[in-house]
Amino acid sequence: MILVNWRRISIATLLLPLMFVWFDEYLIHEGVLEGIGLASAMIIPPIGMLFAMLSFRSTESTRDLALVAAHFMLGLFYFIYMSVGTLIFGI
Repeated sequence: MILVNWRRISIATLLLPLMFVWFDEYLIHEGVLEGIGLASAMIIPPIGMLFAMLSFRSTESTRDLALVAAHFMLGLFYFIYMSVGTLIFGI
């Protein structure tokens, strides 16, 4: 039962930064919450990767390995987003 909870937490931490980035880009344009999407894209994926690794270690399922890879790519999202933004708007 705990394995299912680790997987659910990992899936939730995969979707949460994407939701925050979407809110940050399209709904929030000023105030205290501005920038929360990019901050969450740096902070939340390592936590989700930890839960995905715990679940993978227990079950050795391909789903959990895919979650680890997805969290790794989401962890790189911030740096890719900033690099592309600098290339496009820095010229």
